[in-house]
Amino acid sequence: MITSNTSIPPLPNAPSTGPYVVYEDDVCLVVDKPNWLLSVPGRLPENKDSVITRLEKKYGSIYVVHRLDCATRGLMLVAREKFAQSELSKQFQQRTVEKLYHAEVVGIPSESQGSIS
Repeated sequence: MITSNTSIPPLPNAPSTGPYVVYEDDVCLVVDKPNWLLSVPGRLPENKDSVITRLEKKYGSIYVVHRLDCATRGLMLVAREKFAQSELSKQFQQRTVEKLYHAEVVGIPSESQGSIS
């Protein structure tokens, strides 16, 4: 068993609005997930609020295709049917889905180019 004396800082308060549906059909939804909202519910009672729990209130069963980090704002694809979740998840696993990331930089980087890993 691994123990640590460091505590995990609490999550900032989730936004009271969102996610916003930007595309909808019978198979899937594309939603704009605000930052500081979990993609899926956490284990602790205070972390149950999430994209999935909010969407389920309106749409019923929603199936996770992929997730975004809590601090990340971006588009998420969720399935409305179990078979669609399976097929869409395969596309993410096989890396046939093209993703585009934008970063917001605060301040002036010391180098004109480089990489972050």
